[in-house]
Amino acid sequence: MEGRVVRLAAAGAAAWLCASGWLRWRRGLRRRRLAQAHSALLGPARARAAADASAPVHQIRRDFFRRWCRRWGLDSARWVHVAGTNGKGSVCSCIHAGLCESGVAAGLFTSPHVHVFRERIQVGRERITETDFLEVWDACAPALASEAWMVPFDRYLAVALVHFARRGVQVVVLETGIGGRFDSTNFVSQPEVCVLTRISHDHVGMLGNRLEDIAWQKAGIMKPRCPVLTTTTQLPEVLRTLEAEAQLVGCPLTLVESQGPAPGATCRQQQENAALASAALRVLGYPGASMQDAPRFCRFERFTFHGPHRSVVLDGAHNPEGLALLLAEVRRLRDPPRRRGSTKEPRLAAIFGVAQDKDVPAMVSELVNNVHVVYPVQAPGRTALPATEVAALATKHGAGAVRVDVEARGNPIRAFTTALASLPVDGTLVVCGSFYICAAIREEIAKVMPRAFSKDDPVHERACWW
Repeated sequence: MEGRVVRLAAAGAAAWLCASGWLRWRRGLRRRRLAQAHSALLGPARARAAADASAPVHQIRRDFFRRWCRRWGLDSARWVHVAGTNGKGSVCSCIHAGLCESGVAAGLFTSPHVHVFRERIQVGRERITETDFLEVWDACAPALASEAWMVPFDRYLAVALVHFARRGVQVVVLETGIGGRFDSTNFVSQPEVCVLTRISHDHVGMLGNRLEDIAWQKAGIMKPRCPVLTTTTQLPEVLRTLEAEAQLVGCPLTLVESQGPAPGATCRQQQENAALASAALRVLGYPGASMQDAPRFCRFERFTFHGPHRSVVLDGAHNPEGLALLLAEVRRLRDPPRRRGSTKEPRLAAIFGVAQDKDVPAMVSELVNNVHVVYPVQAPGRTALPATEVAALATKHGAGAVRVDVEARGNPIRAFTTALASLPVDGTLVVCGSFYICAAIREEIAKVMPRAFSKDDPVHERACWW
């Protein structure tokens, strides 16, 4: 009897090992296929000329995506188009969450991704699965191969539209990539509502140096008779440009004021974004829809390390105005009461890395005027500014008043470990300048605080800086 039990146990163990090995092999094969498909989607590296008004590419792009929607049966969907400089990703997430809460089959296309590229494409509360992505890519890759003008953003968008059509999406929430007027997403001829978040300096090489020029680019998503929503906090020159463009196009422009605290909003900027999203949902016919479950990865995302009570704030702010808003909010929300053993003034430290095409001197100047220690790091990618140059600028603008710690040698994880160990009680560490740096540190936090993240959080998947 005992021998039979042993043989059965051995057979069961062997079967389990075979099954688990087969599953690992299948998973590895799918991951390899996924990597190959995504590599094909990215294609050869090319500069994106999204705002080149002199080139006919934007017309080719617009006509292609209109035909693409008709081909896949998505031309009957309702559209929400969101543009702006700061907050457009949060507004899109809030609108999408409100639609899902109302039982609407809603699709979301947004960028950039934080951990995995599949975050860019969502239907309901689910990211596009690896299997769905492979099926959609196999279906549309032959048609996209002949479009030489396409850049990765265009292919992401094409895949998203096919996925939305296959899933029977009723409402699509689109976030613009760069600008708006000549952006790939500006193929929608009659959206249900357009939203313009705060507009400030960013991508000046493509959109222009003047705020009026940037606002004109963003206002390009306006369509005749389509309700347009924007915030009351727009700068005067921006608001004048938007009002003039709305009058020229023939669409109503409504200014939306923040209503104070909102569920899930952790700072005043998110309250402002929630007010815009709530107004958009009212236009769509879903007033009062809850947006509390909207994901806000690396958008004023706070973590508290309870031992010595240190706080970490992750925010992808990557322009001077966005960084100024972030630092002002961090200072406002720091705990006013001092704990026993805390320093007289809670210290602020920052891990900072940024791309070369940003207004780096202005951002560094804003940073050194608000923090005590700067840890310069280098974001992944060809366009990232070397950490040595960030350190040199911080030293120059800090004029000795700010300590620039270069021991991490540009490595975000090493900088995070060093900064957290050096942070005094009641201190706050701000990670900013790049979503990719925030993503790397978010993954590091997940290793030591896994319960701080939900089970379906993309941080649990392998990070892909593609």
